[in-house]
Amino acid sequence: MPLNRLRAAVVLRGLSLAGALSLVAILSAPAALATGPELPSCWREMEIEAKWLISNRQFVTMRDAFSKQSGIFDKYTLDVKWDGHTNQFIDQFYDNGSRSLSQARHTLRHRTRYGTTDGENWQEVQYKGTPCHIDATWFRLERGNCRVSDALGRDLCATEGLSPRDIIVGKAPDHPAIASLLLDHPAIDLSGMQQFLQVSTHRYRAQFLDESGRPVFRVTLDKVTRTADGRNRLSFEAEIEMIDDHATDESVWELMRLANKIEKEFSLGKSRQMLSKTGLDIQACPLAQQPASSVALCGND
Repeated sequence: MPLNRLRAAVVLRGLSLAGALSLVAILSAPAALATGPELPSCWREMEIEAKWLISNRQFVTMRDAFSKQSGIFDKYTLDVKWDGHTNQFIDQFYDNGSRSLSQARHTLRHRTRYGTTDGENWQEVQYKGTPCHIDATWFRLERGNCRVSDALGRDLCATEGLSPRDIIVGKAPDHPAIASLLLDHPAIDLSGMQQFLQVSTHRYRAQFLDESGRPVFRVTLDKVTRTADGRNRLSFEAEIEMIDDHATDESVWELMRLANKIEKEFSLGKSRQMLSKTGLDIQACPLAQQPASSVALCGND
């Protein structure tokens, strides 16, 4: 921005120096992509997020960049959640003895959230379909976002009296996660489901607000402890995901633009071949066909 324009903005809007610098960042930010790559069929039914494996040092650097003190990233205002503290999530992953879900790149998990700052303790059972990626952005069907339990009584599933374990072993076939799983795996015996992995995550989060103050994306930084076969493995991860309930092709492409900017700005390595938490391969999205479970869950949109 030319200096005379900056001075005019300060005078006309009564901005402080910090406000003027924020205005510079907004006006200088690249425009959203007008077009982008072809998206997977039925992407509106999917979880959409860009993900990276990062180092401890990158975790600290990114946390500082997405802090209250930073205030802005690209053209978005930052809204730091949980007063800048981390909240803990415990994920327990289940499969049968022959690992039918893992072989199909599907996951069934029981997630517990421990709200250390806001008391939002809840549990979910979720099923996730075949993941695929376009560059760093992942697409995956996710079912089961209702709560099996919630300390605040919100968004409860129609499974009163049943525990997460009851749901996982098939006592609630109409639960969204189980119903979707059975569409993909109609012959599976849920009574034989056993936990094979536990993941403990301490999560830092900041939302991206648009010009109207609406949250449209969120950045998450995770310190992850993965426990399997009696051994622990520590890693750090970063992601940016959609939180707009009215997403368009353009907003997905905007997510991809932001992901590319984050990747370059923080010198992030590629995390496109492996789902680090579950150890499943992830492959490029086939543009001519849908991820496996979208055929059952979404039809041929």
